[in-house]
Amino acid sequence: MIIYKNDQEVFDIVWHKFVVMKQAKSMNDDECVYTHPGCFIGCLLTARDAKMLDNHRSGESIMSINAILFAPEYERQKEKVKVFQRVRLQFQNCNHYFLTALQKVHDTFEPKEWRKVLIDLAENYGLTVQLDLEV
Repeated sequence: MIIYKNDQEVFDIVWHKFVVMKQAKSMNDDECVYTHPGCFIGCLLTARDAKMLDNHRSGESIMSINAILFAPEYERQKEKVKVFQRVRLQFQNCNHYFLTALQKVHDTFEPKEWRKVLIDLAENYGLTVQLDLEV
């Protein structure tokens, strides 16, 4: 498990994978799932944790990173508590609002819009964008 140093590190990984390398957005029945390689948040998680989060739903939907990071009322079953704790530890040095906004970019916008929207997101959070890395 990687503990991310800050929002910049997370942003750089997502930027490189989805803008520079052009990783496709992946969906499962019109729903993004953490285990697909085309998920902004899922690509940052261990495969085991991504699978566990996919299997834990809030109603009919996969839980958002916001719910995982902020909502302790979901922590009722022991195994779920463990995965939430690991994810919270992994992102302990990151702004949780940034992570929520990052997930929203992925879920709301089409891949052709990601570059512009991610640049705007970086600006809003005081992050740098490595434009020179683009292929």
